[in-house]
Amino acid sequence: MFKEGNLISAESRAIARHVLRKNKPELLGGGSLERSAMVYVWLDVEAHQHHPAAVAIMLQCIIAPLVGGARDHVVPNGASRRAWRWTGWW
Repeated sequence: MFKEGNLISAESRAIARHVLRKNKPELLGGGSLERSAMVYVWLDVEAHQHHPAAVAIMLQCIIAPLVGGARDHVVPNGASRRAWRWTGWW
């Protein structure tokens, strides 16, 4: 949860954009509409690539045990490998 003044957000992309716009606006494309649009496109692309893997990990590691289910170790292991590959660190 991020709180600053009247702004309260749990959405990581909104928090990242706020912090960048406040502290390093040039990283969001500066004054160029074209560059700024490309930055936002890539932020959304990255978010959508990581979301399915993150959901699979959350469901198996957090939700299943909370509702009394057994954790399937294969699902989060595969999802975490895919998430690491997308970051380029795998």
